[in-house]
Amino acid sequence: MRQPSPLLSRLPILALLLAACAQPGRPAPEPPLLLHGGTIETMDPRLGRVEALGIAGGRVVAAGPRAEVAAALAAADERPAREFDLRGAVALPGFIDAHAHFGGIGQSARIVDLRGCADEAEMVTRAAAAALDLPPGAWVTGRGWDQNLWPGRRFPTRAALSAALPDHPCLLTRIDGHALLANDAAISAAGVTRDTPDPAGGEILRDAAGEPNGIFVDAAESLVRDAMPAPDEATRRRDLLAAQAACFRVGITSLHDAGIGADELAAMRALYASGELEIRLYVMLGGSGTTMADLDLDAAPSIGEFDERLTVRAWKVGVDGALGSRGAALLEDYRDRPGHRGLVLMDEDELVALGRRALEGGWQVCVHAIGDRGNRIALDAWERVFAERPEGRAARFRIEHAQILDRADIPRFARLGVVASMQTNHATSDLPWAEERLGRERVEEGAYAWRELIADGAAFCNGTDAPVEELAPLANLRAAVFRDWGEGPPTSGYHARQRLTRREAVASYTTGGAWAAFEEDRKGRLAPGMLGDVVILERDPIEGPESNLRNNAVRATIVGGRIVHRAE
Repeated sequence: MRQPSPLLSRLPILALLLAACAQPGRPAPEPPLLLHGGTIETMDPRLGRVEALGIAGGRVVAAGPRAEVAAALAAADERPAREFDLRGAVALPGFIDAHAHFGGIGQSARIVDLRGCADEAEMVTRAAAAALDLPPGAWVTGRGWDQNLWPGRRFPTRAALSAALPDHPCLLTRIDGHALLANDAAISAAGVTRDTPDPAGGEILRDAAGEPNGIFVDAAESLVRDAMPAPDEATRRRDLLAAQAACFRVGITSLHDAGIGADELAAMRALYASGELEIRLYVMLGGSGTTMADLDLDAAPSIGEFDERLTVRAWKVGVDGALGSRGAALLEDYRDRPGHRGLVLMDEDELVALGRRALEGGWQVCVHAIGDRGNRIALDAWERVFAERPEGRAARFRIEHAQILDRADIPRFARLGVVASMQTNHATSDLPWAEERLGRERVEEGAYAWRELIADGAAFCNGTDAPVEELAPLANLRAAVFRDWGEGPPTSGYHARQRLTRREAVASYTTGGAWAAFEEDRKGRLAPGMLGDVVILERDPIEGPESNLRNNAVRATIVGGRIVHRAE
């Protein structure tokens, strides 16, 4: 069937789009770009799949038959168009990772990688190896251990780590970021003793004698982390540039940074001003341990800085912790820790007060909530806020993770207009042990309930949560559709009734992410007037064989018409 003609009626506005000269420190606008020779999935229901795509002045000029697109490009820019022959590959709107930690992605390249450690001994060995070339007193940091992968699935303690690193304070963060292991030197530097009380929303695990055993959960992490010197400006900049390169390699053109502070934001702005950062970032100020007292409640959002590269309009706070470290707040006891129901970091009244201030100042609120009790606290708070101000539903408040839900709360997302910002790879990562924490019935009833949320009409977006998980959008698509590890059993999928279709999965990384950031008018679709952000995949993830989802690769990434990554 003949594809729709490009929307040539939009051409008069192209003069305005192209008239904006490059800002100081930014590269000059690229010559026009014509993509053809493969499949172009616009994710726009009016256009569907087209033969060619034209980008000029950083935006899509036309999408449709190749001759018409070429004519539109010639009318928009007198410079000859660069041609990009897809050679049978598939072009999609650039991936929007709706929940990740940008600085943490870059930082992971310079700290000890503890992912995949088979046991505590391997974790300690890796940390000790990193200390060999450091002077005494230098801190050693690492991230990625997961006791759920070890024999016995028990938390490590400080004894072995302290013996291996007696002269180096050492902090090793659990894979989810919600617990860390500190050695004696770090605990001493922080001034933590047996008399240090558990902070609100946190827990210091202790041995039989009442001494801290080295594990600090959620809000307690800051007791030792705050003793560690902050990275200098040069280190922050290197982290951010390393994160950008990593994102471009996997097709991410936009990323929602799930919680940063003023120093990191300043480093971002400096790199944008110099033209070194090109990725588009949607920033949440704060973090999972943030309270109202930590936020500048009088600040104003900032939208579309640096040629629509940077937007700061969200606050990030946390209601509970993580399931893997038993900090997620549950309505019933943990099955594998009777009498324990997790941690509450922020109560309903505090969230209501924050929601009111957010609506007054034009801020979106993104709440970390994993357990069913944590999610209910957030939903109850928003219900109270929106009862006072019904127009607040348009603020697109978000719940980050929304992993474990009581069935009665699932329809409330759509009814309240709350965005379910989920990470589909968490289901497959948690697969080996989630039922130990919750029991099979609770997992079946409302864990990782993507299908039911979408069926009820909830807005849904997807993210990797890197570096908690691998920075791998394609793996997230596989998890969304198959709900398995990608190979081997369980062949039917983990609670397969919650599987998404392939188009829904791709939408969660394109149109869904755009909606969650109020950017549906410029991102998530390859239609005239939209930003020229494209990912090119080796195989068709939507209409090709299902095996394409298990075996695919990024060939190129384009931001604003500039090719920022091309595979060898």
